[in-house]
Amino acid sequence: MPTENTQAQPEPVIRLFKSDFLEFFTHISPVAVLVVFLPLIGFLLWRAARFNPAAWWNVPLAFLIGFAVMAAGGISAAPLCVPLEAG
Repeated sequence: MPTENTQAQPEPVIRLFKSDFLEFFTHISPVAVLVVFLPLIGFLLWRAARFNPAAWWNVPLAFLIGFAVMAAGGISAAPLCVPLEAG
């Protein structure tokens, strides 16, 4: 009876570039989202409210409409909520 290898095989790394230098820039850390994109979104919301105080609510409303269109079209929001790997 053949013995089964019970060790998990690591997933193969998919490379986009042959160059290690360029490959380095294809990976993003989840921290980058917090550090770069959340302040940018906050700034743009503040700017929208500052330049048009009467209609600042259009931005969150447009986000909710876009989210509803995605859900109606069958596009899952699961990629937005990817859990971090342990270890």
